[in-house]
This record gives sequence, C-alpha cells and structure tokens, in this order.
Amino acid sequence: MAMTMRQELSFRIRNLDDTQVAEALRLISSIQSANESKEDIIEDTLIASLENAWENRKARQVYEWDKVRRRAEQEYYRLYK
Repeated sequence: MAMTMRQELSFRIRNLDDTQVAEALRLISSIQSANESKEDIIEDTLIASLENAWENRKARQVYEWDKVRRRAEQEYYRLYK
C-alpha cells in the first residue's frame, strides 16, 4: 500500500535528530507565514478595490455633506435660538 504524503512526512520526521526537527519547524513556520502574508495582500487588495468603488465614494461624499449640514444646523441653532 502506498503511503500518503502525511504518512511519509511523519515517517521522515521520526528519523530526524533534534536539530533537524528544529530546522523543519522553522521551515514550516516560514511557509505558514508566507501563506498568511499572501492572504493579507489579497484582503488588502479587496479592501482597496471596495474602498475605491463608485458606490462607496458616493456614500462617503453623502456622509461628508450630511456632516457639514449638521454642523451648519447646530451653528444656526446656537446663534439664533
């Protein structure tokens, strides 16, 4: 019966000394870090594309206009009431 890749990895790790196991763990850690950074890049790209989407730009513009309008109303009520 053929071994799966996980079984082969397990078999090979059993035959390593402590120094080699430590090196293998460092390699695994660097592989995982690289995968996580790729996910972060994809997520950052997605957020940037959504941030620049037409609908979001318009929503931010409306929000800013509303903020200015509220400030103007508050100033009006402060001065004339």
